[in-house]
Amino acid sequence: MRWYYGTDGQTRGPVEETTLQTLELSGDIEWSTPVWREGMTTWQPLGEIFGRPSVQCHECKRTVDKEATVHYRDLWICPRCKDSFFRQVLDGTASEEAREYSGFWVRLCARLLDGLFLGILTVPLTLVNETLAIRMLRGASERGVTRFEDLPQLGTYLTLQAVYVLVTFALGIVYETLFVGRFAGTPGKLILGVRVVRSDFSRVSYRRAAVRVFGRMLSDMTLYIGYLMVLFDPQRRALHDYIADTRVIKREQPAPPARN
Repeated sequence: MRWYYGTDGQTRGPVEETTLQTLELSGDIEWSTPVWREGMTTWQPLGEIFGRPSVQCHECKRTVDKEATVHYRDLWICPRCKDSFFRQVLDGTASEEAREYSGFWVRLCARLLDGLFLGILTVPLTLVNETLAIRMLRGASERGVTRFEDLPQLGTYLTLQAVYVLVTFALGIVYETLFVGRFAGTPGKLILGVRVVRSDFSRVSYRRAAVRVFGRMLSDMTLYIGYLMVLFDPQRRALHDYIADTRVIKREQPAPPARN
């Protein structure tokens, strides 16, 4: 089927239908470009001829075939603009509506929620630990022991406290590693609609999630300066994001398979 199309006030063609599609993808013609073939009474827009929905590309503002675009958040990106657009996203220089990085306050709220969930998980351990500790101290008091260092079961008491600290510490590591590696976010992050991904937006592996947890410990040890970096970094990265090469993004979307 031979087609003619109009650009810059001139009639061009004839060309094959596949050539029209190639010209549209390359940006030489638009979805609103008038086309005509033998047997038609009037010229009609390219998009109407093929009967497919059209959208406006966020970058070049052209009206393009919806099926050929990439849907990113609420934006439509045409094939011609795709590569340059995603380079801007990764560099943190994309337009504000295209940025998906989660800010400081959302991440802080997610951290508080996770602290609450972890607290609920550790309540039974805390109750057991406190009950045993109170019994030891009460027994020592009944025997007339007034100084802590004179407790007859001092070694047992200190061992109990050390085990409690280590178990709760390990639980926190497993909690974040498991959820980030499996679901791309802790419960707190997922509730607030943010996810942890690699710099190329692929899924975080379990190993990298564990690295990120230990990096977060460094953020804690730096008087939380590691977290404040989020306020000034264009990609909203904290210290542990730099260490693990991760990003926290706002949009919920299916993630690609993990890669190490």
